[in-house]
Amino acid sequence: MEKLDYNILAIVGSNNPKSYTYKITKELLERIKKEKFNFSIEIIFLHDYDIKYCHGCMNCFNRGFCPLDQEDEFNIIKEKLHRSDIIIFSTPVYAHALPGIMKSFIDRISSSLHLLEYAGKLGFTVTTTEGNGQEVVSKYIRGLQSGLGIKNLDNFIFARLKNEFKSFIESSSSDFIKRVEDNYGYSNDLLEDSFIFFKKMFTGVHEDIELYQSLKNKYECNYWNQRWIQECDSFQEFARKNRKINVK
Repeated sequence: MEKLDYNILAIVGSNNPKSYTYKITKELLERIKKEKFNFSIEIIFLHDYDIKYCHGCMNCFNRGFCPLDQEDEFNIIKEKLHRSDIIIFSTPVYAHALPGIMKSFIDRISSSLHLLEYAGKLGFTVTTTEGNGQEVVSKYIRGLQSGLGIKNLDNFIFARLKNEFKSFIESSSSDFIKRVEDNYGYSNDLLEDSFIFFKKMFTGVHEDIELYQSLKNKYECNYWNQRWIQECDSFQEFARKNRKINVK
């Protein structure tokens, strides 16, 4: 990697003002910061933000923007996501699934899954539970990170009936730092395959004039046919260029 100082952003998906997930995430990041003073940390506690429900209007897919961004505080979240180097998705388990507020967050960035928009960022996940459902949720949120173009490095699970708080924080912070320091590049096989798939698919659509003219969502096709993306031969190259555009 080019740098050993990182802007770490955690998204805590709980609507509970006394969230245990928030407590764990905060303690974990503070421990990391203590060990690596050159890491900057920030937590977005979704409970504190005005986030409207997705209307399913498809405007984000078809035109590249969400009208709701002008009505609530979601643009603030997106700006922070783009400025970050490392993104943590942190969520409790509700009925073997995500809390509604975390799902609303995901719904509002779902168009990014077709663009690999956060390529050039590293990712971790934190899943908390009383005692079950954690594997399903952990698998889901780490899959989402890959879909967004984020290179997932590790996934931490805290089960209150099984794990001791202090030892979890100590081991997870140590593993976090090790994964970051040992990492090289922004790519893996899954991300390379996704990049090839989208680039090939939308290049073919763009070259078929009749098919292109029939599209409602020309935005995605135009995105993938930008010159700078077409000139990329790999996801790694795409990720590096994407970082220069989005990380200020």
